[in-house]
Amino acid sequence: MANFFERWGLVQTDEDAWEEFINRLITVICGNTSSIEMSLPEIEGVALTLGKRPTDISNYNRYTQDYLLRIDLLIDVDREPIAIARNLEVVMQYIDSDKAETVKLLCDKSSCGFRLVKKKGEWVSYPAGEELLDHAIVEKTLGFLEGSALVEYRNALDRYTSGKPVDCAEKARRSLEEYLRTILDRKKLGLTNCIEEYGRRMKAHDVPEHMRSLVNNELKTLDRHYNESSKHQSVTISEEAEYLIYATGSLMNLINTLDENFCQ
Repeated sequence: MANFFERWGLVQTDEDAWEEFINRLITVICGNTSSIEMSLPEIEGVALTLGKRPTDISNYNRYTQDYLLRIDLLIDVDREPIAIARNLEVVMQYIDSDKAETVKLLCDKSSCGFRLVKKKGEWVSYPAGEELLDHAIVEKTLGFLEGSALVEYRNALDRYTSGKPVDCAEKARRSLEEYLRTILDRKKLGLTNCIEEYGRRMKAHDVPEHMRSLVNNELKTLDRHYNESSKHQSVTISEEAEYLIYATGSLMNLINTLDENFCQ
């Protein structure tokens, strides 16, 4: 069904839509207040994560002896989407699961510029792209990656959100390298050598030739791209970085499936 503005033939400004989104977030998290109760160690944990002073983000009620995290200071209309996403990542760890899922749904259905997903027991944000691709590639990839590969893929998403496409491309490369190292149990092997060894691994486990050819070709194409980019000090643009996130995630998804079905 069309929303109110579409039904009335009106155009809602970006500023008004953003303000509504922020107000809804605060209402979902806090109800009819602007803060949530937390223990002092929790307040200090939030402050440490965000690089803030505890007194800058909280209040103390001396009558009830409660500490209150000021959500309205962390989430407000004057902040950019990246700042809201970063603060939400932290806040989500301290609210109950039902509220957290409602916040996730609100972000996913709003044009706020980012999405939230819970993987490995931790809430993380990433820049919103095409919804079907986000769920089929980005969230799925975050779900099975572990260790250094997971850290680097999350770093790639963070650098993309931060407007650092060169760093994003490098982190995407490192996530692929770390993932192959994990599969091969070769902690110090470089990406090019990882690709060669994984090709031998697929052949040894009778992965069908057309699948081996597809994976090998895609791995080598990405490796060449990363190498050429590094040699020329990379003029990587945002759209290229976005493509590399999807391409790397899609390829790691395929390798994960092949490894589970053929190489165990």
